[in-house]
Amino acid sequence: MVQNDLQLCDKFVSSKQVPLYTFFTAASQHTSFIDHFLVSSTLASMVVKSDILDSGSNFSDHLAVTLAINCNISAKTNRECKNRTPPTTRLRWDKADLAQYYSNTYSMLQQMVVTGLSDSN
Repeated sequence: MVQNDLQLCDKFVSSKQVPLYTFFTAASQHTSFIDHFLVSSTLASMVVKSDILDSGSNFSDHLAVTLAINCNISAKTNRECKNRTPPTTRLRWDKADLAQYYSNTYSMLQQMVVTGLSDSN
């Protein structure tokens, strides 16, 4: 992670869950903390908190993880917005090649060295 200038944001999680988990399998009652935020070292100093949300409206085995960042964003004037060139193409996730996406993310993530993580069980 250091070579990619990334920092893990687990230390900002403010949750009442003990142990912390983001994945739950009802059949086996297995839990693990497998969903994380990684941010650049520049952005890491702006992280305020992270939460794990357990909501009845979420039907996934994974719980939602949020990250709050305190940053100053200057508003653009109408003139600046009107003079902006519109994008020529727009990505459509529903039209994506999922096999290629999985292959690319797998090979890229395999190169990352992650330390300091442990299973909560």
